Amino acid sequence: MCLGGETWCLQCLTYNIKNSIESIIFSFPPFATVAVATRYIRWNDNNITGVILNVDGSCHGSPIRTGFSGVMRNDTGLFLAGFSGFILGSDDILLSELSTIYHGLIMSNDLGYKEFACYSDSLVCINRINGRLRGTISMLSLSKT
Repeated sequence: MCLGGETWCLQCLTYNIKNSIESIIFSFPPFATVAVATRYIRWNDNNITGVILNVDGSCHGSPIRTGFSGVMRNDTGLFLAGFSGFILGSDDILLSELSTIYHGLIMSNDLGYKEFACYSDSLVCINRINGRLRGTISMLSLSKT
């Protein structure tokens, strides 16, 4: 094995690798001493009776992957349906958020749900759909979570 112009025997190379591993291991605290915070998560229906659709879009990583997903539940939190997907070659978060709402509406219609609440964390999309920004779309009342 040749490293930096030097030839090392197998025993020396093995010894140096073991020492490097030990240095890395001792540089970090053991897992037992790290406190793990417990998070309790529950379904929040905001006192709405009926079907609730939660949607979210995202752009993340390098190269950027743009995706969307949604879940439909009843007011007791029972899972009814869900969807997810990604948009190839895009890094546009607004497109992702609007695509998520679109796919959620298509799924809801396909399942026969005509009345439901839809929650999105994109205030820009909600305002656009409600006609508060440029555009005239105002067919659905959405709520910001």
